[in-house]
Amino acid sequence: MKLAGVFSAIFLNVFVRLEAHVVVEMIVGSVEANQFTYYSLSKSGRVVITLIPRKGDPDLYIGENGSEPDYSLENHSYQSVTCGVERIVIPRHATRPIGIGVYGHPSHEWSAYELQVKIDDSTDDDEENDLYLSEEDMKIEHADTPLRQAPLDISHIIGRMLELLLDIIECLS
Repeated sequence: MKLAGVFSAIFLNVFVRLEAHVVVEMIVGSVEANQFTYYSLSKSGRVVITLIPRKGDPDLYIGENGSEPDYSLENHSYQSVTCGVERIVIPRHATRPIGIGVYGHPSHEWSAYELQVKIDDSTDDDEENDLYLSEEDMKIEHADTPLRQAPLDISHIIGRMLELLLDIIECLS
């Protein structure tokens, strides 16, 4: 019973509509050290992308015009590479599709994360405030309604199962 709950939480992908014009998508995933996991966003509007680390140190890279971003300066338009929550604002005028790359920092064997994408698709054309984070942008929304699963990484699942089995054995000893 406990194992099923862990795995459903690992691969949760959720859509939520906060207001009439704000859509939130949340993806829970993982990435190995020195590797990228990519996502693509075609929807227009002002976008706030938040990467919340759950384990390890995932970093966030954004490319425009359909590119798959990486850490070289010529291959991404935006980046956030701190040790903690990463947040990037993408203005309405950024060329779509947007490539979102989550990089697993080499200081950890793998990193687990929650990726939150808020899209303001209103027709409000306030370019002056387009790049600034509002109080609403800083909120981290959570939803419990899974709509579809993210792609499975079988090696991560097997590794997690082994960790859980070891924890169970330790508890029984």
